[in-house]
Amino acid sequence: MLEAGKSSEPQPATVLVDIPNKHLHVLNEIIKLVDPQMQPLVADVLNYVPKEILLDMIRFKPDSEIRIIECVNKVNGDTRRVRYASWMKRQLIPEFLKGLTWKDIMGEVVDQKEHDVCWAIVVAELIRALRQIDGRDADVNIRYSTQELIDFVDPVQRRVERKAEHYCYPLNLTKGFEYVMKNGIQREEDRTFSGCPRDVPDYTPSSQLGYIKNFARLGTISEALIQLKEHPIGASLAIFQPEYRNIGKKIYRGPVSQNSKLRCMHAISLIEVGEENGEKYVLARTSHGKKFGDDGHIKISLEVVILYIPIPGEDVDENAKKYFSKPRSLVGRFSYPVLLTEAEEEIQKKIHQDKQVSCDEMEL
Repeated sequence: MLEAGKSSEPQPATVLVDIPNKHLHVLNEIIKLVDPQMQPLVADVLNYVPKEILLDMIRFKPDSEIRIIECVNKVNGDTRRVRYASWMKRQLIPEFLKGLTWKDIMGEVVDQKEHDVCWAIVVAELIRALRQIDGRDADVNIRYSTQELIDFVDPVQRRVERKAEHYCYPLNLTKGFEYVMKNGIQREEDRTFSGCPRDVPDYTPSSQLGYIKNFARLGTISEALIQLKEHPIGASLAIFQPEYRNIGKKIYRGPVSQNSKLRCMHAISLIEVGEENGEKYVLARTSHGKKFGDDGHIKISLEVVILYIPIPGEDVDENAKKYFSKPRSLVGRFSYPVLLTEAEEEIQKKIHQDKQVSCDEMEL
């Protein structure tokens, strides 16, 4: 018999935890980690990848296996190892970009030769391209002076000899755009490209300046691809050698060989996107002449992600740490110039002309 006052209904069980179906796969991963048979694998992974860096990888949600690449470099006779993690993060290409290219609007590919002037070339070429697209310059042969930017954006650095008889200097697109906002930019015919001789010719006033109002910076590849519908986009590319110089018509994916080394960041212009064997890439215009890559252009994977992994007990690679201490793509630092309205440009021309008249009167 039931005791008086006692219910015959069973009491509901206490729910300790609800596990959503979408999280059930996590349990399988936990089981692997606590399974004694998996412990050697876990130990091997943590031996190569510190847990803090492993967490950065996991948070990035890779769409492929993560590869750990160890590169061996010779530096001043010493052997140094540099490790990178590499994986794929799939990108969606907007439909409006399919079949779109800015290759023709950019004109002839320039060769910077041994000079560190890619930033100046890209600034001058992007200004030309946007003015052509907007109809500001009717003549398709108009080009703007890379040499003016080299000579006057940073006059102090311009007079420092970095290597034998070279007085050029690396810089970013931002500094170039800021100079043009303030001063305008001459045409190529008024100050032709001569590289970086020790003596800098005086600035020669010109009435045929190109102007910009401002410049815009974009934080992500997705933002850059959306803006690519309107015009080319300036960017910075991580140069790993020997992969870069040997790229030809293949897709550039950064470090893939044992002797790969991060050399520098290189200014480029993005002009179209494409897909090859399911991998999305962006086609970029370089400044190494038409013999480089594919007629002066390079396909860059939009899906490869790189992360630098310091090796315990060895010197930190400062270059790798600077650019790849967090997961990032091979291409970044997107920017482009913003033009003045036609009315604003007329005002700017008038101000410039008035300044020229004032200077001429002072000389007299």
